[in-house]
Amino acid sequence: MNKKKVRISESHLRKLVVEELRALNEHIDHEGVKIVVTAASKLLKAVEDFNDSANSTMTNALEPDLGSVMQQLESMINNPSSYLDKPKPVKKVVHLRQAVD
Repeated sequence: MNKKKVRISESHLRKLVVEELRALNEHIDHEGVKIVVTAASKLLKAVEDFNDSANSTMTNALEPDLGSVMQQLESMINNPSSYLDKPKPVKKVVHLRQAVD
């Protein structure tokens, strides 16, 4: 079996390494997303229950504020990752050395 040596330029290899390291920093915080959706959903349910059970004078007094709160909560449910703190990227340094055969 004849093995062919693959040649790759150092600049291309560096580019590949940088792309792989960048992909490591771009992860999804599933636990954070779950917390945002759960909390926003519970609060939205409480606001809806309040609207259903309160008398008209109470709901009319709070309508302007509750409307905007409900919109924000729906936004949190629809796009929870935008309400998470962005992790600080960790700078990684890769040094390339020529392999000794």
